[in-house]
Amino acid sequence: MIKSIGERYKSARKFLGMTLKDVYEQTGVSSSMISRVETEKFDNPNYQHTKFLIEQGINPYYLIGKSDEIEGRKADINTEEHEALKQELEDLKLVNEELKQKYQWMEGILRMLKIDPDDNNLKKEDN
Repeated sequence: MIKSIGERYKSARKFLGMTLKDVYEQTGVSSSMISRVETEKFDNPNYQHTKFLIEQGINPYYLIGKSDEIEGRKADINTEEHEALKQELEDLKLVNEELKQKYQWMEGILRMLKIDPDDNNLKKEDN
């Protein structure tokens, strides 16, 4: 079972027999952005990219890790499931925004304490 979102997006693209360039030409999403999603250097897939994969017959539940079945149709999702997915997405957006705010707050605290926020060991900076 493929677990990460990046692996799922890459396997979906390969399942469709498409290259990064093919997806770019169809969606306008840069090949480098698609690659960063697939290699997990960026964990927020682009809407156009996702929509395109679903329109090509990729099961949306596969993309989000709720199914191991790669094939599907957008029409396979009933209204209740669609609304539930929309609500889950909205909930995730809120959580993401809260985490961003907490991160910025913590980063500010670390700077005030003269601790480099990018230092994995969190050692005080020498001044």
